[in-house]
Amino acid sequence: MSTLSYKKFEDVDPSGNLPDKMTVYQECKHAFSASPIQAKKCRALLSKLLRLIYAGESFPRNEATDLFFSILKLFHHNDPSLRQLVYLATKELCSRSDDIMMATASIMKDIQAGDLIYKPDAVRTLARVLDGTTIQAAERTLKNSVVDRNQSVSSAALVSSYHLLPVAKDIVKRWTNETQEAISASKSFPQQHSTNEYYGNYRLPNSTYAYQYHALGLLYQLRNHDKMALMKMIQQLNDQKPLMSSFAILQLIRYVGKLLLKPS
Repeated sequence: MSTLSYKKFEDVDPSGNLPDKMTVYQECKHAFSASPIQAKKCRALLSKLLRLIYAGESFPRNEATDLFFSILKLFHHNDPSLRQLVYLATKELCSRSDDIMMATASIMKDIQAGDLIYKPDAVRTLARVLDGTTIQAAERTLKNSVVDRNQSVSSAALVSSYHLLPVAKDIVKRWTNETQEAISASKSFPQQHSTNEYYGNYRLPNSTYAYQYHALGLLYQLRNHDKMALMKMIQQLNDQKPLMSSFAILQLIRYVGKLLLKPS
């Protein structure tokens, strides 16, 4: 979404007052079920809804579930900026709604064949709708995302894997090779033209190497119980080409320090 679009959403209420929760709820249900879907109106309503949520407003579980399923109807519209807000709202409502697994098919479809603009959002949202009993259905999708050539997709998958550890650590452990590969792989952002709708005149750098930092953190979480495994990981990283992420280098130094202080 462009900076101009965000500014328009911020200017909806110049007074700074929060919109009325029940009014937003009713307008969202009506607009999201309309045919045809009006992308601009739905983006504005989703922005109001997110503003309420981020300000600490809560919806009863039945209302949150109604909103969740109303938002899923917006998957029928292919506007990329609308889809980005759909994922933000879906991710926030996951913990407050029932039957959230119904969203899995639409999310996985976007991950496999969706626009690169919102594919990372889809990966992050998928991790929110999964639990220890359902993650196996999406294991291949998440594993492929870890080794994706797009840095944003790979980072989203690595961070999502980190958050899945409390509910599915045994499954995430099976992605160790892919995570190790992500550190040494050369990933980049998709090339954007200077007049791109979403980035304006700003040209993204080839890569920030953030995926190395995220992959290193995940590997540490998988091996921090085993000193020998950590030493082997550090040795492997030393034998490979140098880390390009300054955050990853600092993190690796921290891990070496912890090993030195760790009792034998």
